[in-house]
Amino acid sequence: MADKEQKALERIFDGFTRKKMLLFVGQADKSEGLKKLLEMPWRIIFTTRFKSTELKTSANFEDLMDILSGKIKILDHQSDKIDLEYDINVIKISSVDLEDDYNDDYDQKELFSDSYKDILKSYMRKNNDLVIYGFDYRSDGEADKGSGLCKLIYKISKDAECIGNVTFLDSVLADKDKNILSSKLSNVTICEMPFEDMLKRYGYSDVKGYFRDEENDSELADMDFFYSSGKMVRINRNDLLGKPTEMELLTENFIYKTVPRGKLALKNKFWKFMLPRRFTFPEWYGYFAKSRFYIERNTDKELYDIVSKALEKADDTPIILSGAPCSGKTAAIGELAYRIFEERKNPVVFIRAGKEKPDARSFNDFLVKLKNTAEEEQPVLIIWDSSAINQGKMTAIDSARELRHELSGTYGRRFVLLCTAYQYSNEPDDEPDDEPDDEPDDAEKNNGSEEYRKSIRSVNLKRSLGGEEKNDFLKKLGNNLRSYDALENRVINSIIKKYEDQDKADISMLFYDLSTKFESILSEGLRLEQSVMADYICEKLDKLSPRVSGSSLSEKQIALLRSFMASNKDDEDEEPEKEQKNKDESYKEQKKKLNDFNLCIALFGQVDMKAPAVLACSFYPEIDPYGVEYIPWIDHGYLEDSYEDYFCFRNNFEAAKFIENHFEGEENSPKKYDTVFGMIKSMICCFNEDEEARSSFFVKKSIIDLLRCYGPNKDNANRHHPYYSYKLTPTKFDDLTALIKPLSELLNDSFDKDGAFTIIYANFCHEFFNAIAEDVGKGEDQISDEEAEKQIELYPEYMKLIQNVITGCQNAVGRVKDEIGNTTSSRYGRYLKAERNSLVTEMVICDSQLKLIRHRYFKFCGSKGKEPDSRFDDLSTLNFGYIYDVMKSIIESDPTNEYYYISLLRSFKAYAETSDEDNADILGYTVWVGDLIDRGEENIPSSFGSGRFQNKVLEFRSYEKRIELGLDDIEKLEKGQEADGGDNERLAVFRKYYEKNKLSVILYACRNEMKNPGGIDRVFKLLNREDLLQIFKRDHYANEFRFRVAWEHFTGSKFNLFDECQCIALTNDQWEFIRNICSDYYECTAKYYDGSRPKKESIVSRNPSILLAYALSDFYCRPNDPNVYQDTSRFIEKNIRDEMFYNTYVRMRTPFMICGSLKESGDPVNGTPKIYSGVVSSDPADNKDSDTGKVVIDRINLECRCHSRNIGGASLPKRGTVLKDIELGLGYMGFSVYNKKGRENQKKRSEQKKGKDR
Repeated sequence: MADKEQKALERIFDGFTRKKMLLFVGQADKSEGLKKLLEMPWRIIFTTRFKSTELKTSANFEDLMDILSGKIKILDHQSDKIDLEYDINVIKISSVDLEDDYNDDYDQKELFSDSYKDILKSYMRKNNDLVIYGFDYRSDGEADKGSGLCKLIYKISKDAECIGNVTFLDSVLADKDKNILSSKLSNVTICEMPFEDMLKRYGYSDVKGYFRDEENDSELADMDFFYSSGKMVRINRNDLLGKPTEMELLTENFIYKTVPRGKLALKNKFWKFMLPRRFTFPEWYGYFAKSRFYIERNTDKELYDIVSKALEKADDTPIILSGAPCSGKTAAIGELAYRIFEERKNPVVFIRAGKEKPDARSFNDFLVKLKNTAEEEQPVLIIWDSSAINQGKMTAIDSARELRHELSGTYGRRFVLLCTAYQYSNEPDDEPDDEPDDEPDDAEKNNGSEEYRKSIRSVNLKRSLGGEEKNDFLKKLGNNLRSYDALENRVINSIIKKYEDQDKADISMLFYDLSTKFESILSEGLRLEQSVMADYICEKLDKLSPRVSGSSLSEKQIALLRSFMASNKDDEDEEPEKEQKNKDESYKEQKKKLNDFNLCIALFGQVDMKAPAVLACSFYPEIDPYGVEYIPWIDHGYLEDSYEDYFCFRNNFEAAKFIENHFEGEENSPKKYDTVFGMIKSMICCFNEDEEARSSFFVKKSIIDLLRCYGPNKDNANRHHPYYSYKLTPTKFDDLTALIKPLSELLNDSFDKDGAFTIIYANFCHEFFNAIAEDVGKGEDQISDEEAEKQIELYPEYMKLIQNVITGCQNAVGRVKDEIGNTTSSRYGRYLKAERNSLVTEMVICDSQLKLIRHRYFKFCGSKGKEPDSRFDDLSTLNFGYIYDVMKSIIESDPTNEYYYISLLRSFKAYAETSDEDNADILGYTVWVGDLIDRGEENIPSSFGSGRFQNKVLEFRSYEKRIELGLDDIEKLEKGQEADGGDNERLAVFRKYYEKNKLSVILYACRNEMKNPGGIDRVFKLLNREDLLQIFKRDHYANEFRFRVAWEHFTGSKFNLFDECQCIALTNDQWEFIRNICSDYYECTAKYYDGSRPKKESIVSRNPSILLAYALSDFYCRPNDPNVYQDTSRFIEKNIRDEMFYNTYVRMRTPFMICGSLKESGDPVNGTPKIYSGVVSSDPADNKDSDTGKVVIDRINLECRCHSRNIGGASLPKRGTVLKDIELGLGYMGFSVYNKKGRENQKKRSEQKKGKDR
């Protein structure tokens, strides 16, 4: 009985995930059970306690109204209609209405005609559950005949094909009613236990907590609590967090708060702490273990065991859960987080940092506040859903280690870190840079590799089930499906047995077999477990039908459907009836399969929440061009406060994996082009004809993601293009020509407000024209007359089209500017500014191509004796002065983006090649462009980027060789300003550029002068002239240049942040000079980027080298200040924002302590650092699997990295050991501790390095 009533209670609460639940109240007393029941969000309530003449004067009615809350509409007459605008519709039925003349036959067809009974019938037949509370058969029936209400329920249940559940609570039924309903109807449950006792027994006593409205519930902002060591720790969330951050502490109120869709918050269904920022409703596979279809996998047990043991031992070795995209990693860590939270032993923190690491400062503040809040020293479980961050150069291991290292350095409390990642190879990295060059023996190599592997524990989500997992899966699936009366066990057994005989079950094909056989059964499964999704699917399918009415699938789509249905299946297993379905080309049949597929996905989520939904999407977009809406990923992108219910890829990586898994054929196979481009063209054509789809952000984003990841790249050299990060196939020329026209039709104001589609269109066009330009540029011997004639006919159309692209980009820039002015969201504003920059860049590239193609076309026509087409007279290109101005503005806003520099260089090349030979402006523009390119080389080291920027720079230097501009020329230009005339012909070219932009010309001359012997001293003198100094102080790039010149002038060498313990021996006056330059740099940088004069603590840093120099100079300028170390460390920490500088920050924390001691001891000439003494405060034994320890030197607790070949031992000595005669080295990964043997090794390494340099 207990099991029956528990399931009934769960069914009642689960039913509220749908739009309507019906309640029939037979007694309106103020019992606690009724109060709890009326706290639930019912849509329609029937009551028989009030006759139509009583209206609102009835005391019982008033009692009922006091309990209800929300907008209530009372229906007193049969003519009243249900109004869904109200929260609750109360229908008062006179008890006479349920009386009827009937015989003892329950199969009697003649029943009630009352309109309210029709309402009851209608809603029950739509899968809406009915709960009957306080019913007494004596009010409308007799013991030997039964009640009219019970007969009505019996009749509805028997006649309807799909009905809702009926549950009797605190009711008295006649024996006849009870026997017939229990024995003949499976959807009726009669609970014997009092409803109030049921709530208490099964943990549902806090009904309000399950249906709390987040917007109107002030409790969420008040006192809350989490658990530590089994004790409840009360907190105020606002005091703990201060402001919204990426870190969320799991608390009672936080876990059980509502989701955007609906007001239901059942703690045994969804993990609310994962939903608010990622999804508008649960993912397909996001279900809790109490779901009836849940199958636990070995991975779940393994992950839980590893995390539990780590928490017991306070082991901070990072744990990585890896798997393919959409394999259920987020759901797995969500389940684990909730499970650990429910154990009430350890606090749980969940990080939602997206594609970036959490901000170090706010993260540290958050953890410190948490530590101060909870007195217990239980380890904290920190979960970081970090899959998206591991798509570039940083591996899952690197990101996990960085976050672990940051936590261990800033947070004293013990913790366990769990991260997620896409599948990776757990191989050892290269040795660190500060290791000696001498090779270790094999034993040491093996030992190091083993220790490296142990430093990261990984768990992989599997894509298929095997062994006991598979058997358990099939057994539970069979048992659950057999529980429905409508199923035939014979058919189920035949399908399941087919997969039992295999070593591993192909989940995708198993689900597909079930979906095609049992559509009605799967509908029942949807009703029980995913009613919200069922309503959503039905709504979308209804919208879909009129749009494609009468259309049919193409032969290619039919072939793809056949190949999917036949995949992973032997010929002998092919069933005749399925083969027949494959041959049916009617749209009606394909529409049915489309519906089957939706049900198939739903079953994925019910049976195995870890099943990769990617497998289920194999054929769907090919069946229907709108299919991309239903791919089970959701991305809100940069929308502000509105959401749309469209499915799409979360990022280019998932779109690329989708194409790679399902559309890539054999190498050089033409089908793979037809498949992908056929899908894209079909989607574009359909979207062009549908206004609703065109107005959707996510529909557009789906097309853009597929186009971006596929891309018109011609070779691997272009794989670093920012929009084609995941190149999959080479470009087929004919496919591009077929795509350009439908793509151009999508460029309009309403569809492309942010300009993203214009960017993609420009990408395709300028890549397309790259091929044209190559053909046009061929010599006479390389192209035949026939080919020449053919291309001459095509080029005018091509150039007219690229002119339209330029115009489209200009219009899109204007639209984006308007959108920037209208938005109030800072995040959306940043996105729009980035899109504006991309639009300008694409416009510049297309203009460059147009200039080159037109120039080469005229040249080609001249060589062939052909008259150029007159349509070229209407073509207009952009002025290079305008291009330089806009690109300079973009580069200054983002100086680390190599693509901007490349675009500028391509434009300059086109301008130089197509200009007249006597065009004097080229020399002036060369100076300006050269100034920007020099800045680019400072911001883009050769170790970063694709290498294309460096190649373009080398090409540009050939133009610079024509210019010989030095400081002598600057003096002549200055004199020329004072006296008319006197300039020679060469300097006359630079005069107008010098007058317009004096700073650029002087800096260009200074850079050239520094190449000459003794030039550094002359440049240093010029940069410090009083009359020019104010010009330089106002430009942050000029101050960077001043810093480098001053440093090299003082030390004789360049400032190299990545050298090992660079010897710095400057006088106090020189340090003061450096400090002033750094101060000027930070003030003008922050003012440029922030728009206001900043305080020192809020400066925005763009150059870590200058930041370190500022710290060093600060140390020297305040030698007697006891707080200099703390102040400088705080300054560095506040100004290092970018995650790419994290290692730099670790290394910069106390280097001034080393450098500052050079003039007191050691040998500055030979670069010998100071010899220290210290005490080991923490050795690696205190921090398992770590290669770092801590040494207290001069009262500063330094984190030091130690290697056996550096210090002559396996690790640092034990804690408390006094170290004498040691050296500190500043390497790429932080400080290194050397003793005598270590210094010998290091010296040997330095000598070998110098020998190689020679």
